This record gives sequence, structure tokens and C-alpha cells, in this order.
Amino acid sequence: MTRVLIIGASKGIGLETTRQVLAVGHQPRALARSPTGMALLHPNLAD
Repeated sequence: MTRVLIIGASKGIGLETTRQVLAVGHQPRALARSPTGMALLHPNLAD
């Protein structure tokens, strides 16, 4: 398991990267301007 920081995770490339990192079993930390703008919930996601 790898821990990854994804900046700009609420939209576009950042959101897709977050989805793919979660899909392979890693624990990303997502950074977004507004946590309400991020429509993704997952037990391995640290916000």
C-alpha cells in the first residue's frame, strides 16, 4: 500500500487520478479547495 497526495482532487484529472489510485488499493490523501466539491467517498481516502 502506498500513500499518495493528490492536489486538485475534486475535478478533472485530479478526480480521475484519485479514482484510479483507490481502484488499485492505495491510500491517497486528497486536497481540494472545498471538501463539499468532491463527490467521492471511500474508506481508503484521507481528506
